[in-house]
Amino acid sequence: MIFCLIIQDSDTLNNYLIRNGCFPGGTMIRPKTWNEMEKWEKELYEEADEKPNVEVLMEKEDYDKFIEQIMRAEIYASGKKLGIWEEPKNIENE
Repeated sequence: MIFCLIIQDSDTLNNYLIRNGCFPGGTMIRPKTWNEMEKWEKELYEEADEKPNVEVLMEKEDYDKFIEQIMRAEIYASGKKLGIWEEPKNIENE
């Protein structure tokens, strides 16, 4: 699995999709590397043939900025009731 960002100026396609209510922000959180995992998380792989092979090619500071954008975008979309945050329609009244 590869997570990538499509960047234009200071925005990303990922951020645009969250801001418009296409996905919840949590879908943009990258998986942890083996070294970042807690002991209990590593124990889940005790009987597996392979450990997770996650490589991160993004600086922590850049990733933290990205996640901050994503959190703000989700707050905006949910506040404006966009996309997945839209109020369900009452079919009986239509």
